[in-house]
Amino acid sequence: MHAISYNYAPQSFNLTWTRNIARHANHNLRNSEYYNLPQPRTEKFKKSPMYSLPEEWNKAGVLTLYENKTTFTFALKDQLLSELVENQN
Repeated sequence: MHAISYNYAPQSFNLTWTRNIARHANHNLRNSEYYNLPQPRTEKFKKSPMYSLPEEWNKAGVLTLYENKTTFTFALKDQLLSELVENQN
């Protein structure tokens, strides 16, 4: 999702997911930078990448602010390792 958010993903991913700002251009939304999640009709759809990738990206918080791919991967690795250490305690 980082590649999609910062426009270095292949062009085949363009317009796959839309942000809330594109849907409600006339309104100031506090979650305007979040990706719009389609309404799931089944629990199986919630597990598909079409739904789960933007959902996890919306939950990522501060990680979404890293524009550089390298710093993003270091920050993601640091967060995952710290969560692993917390779960072991």
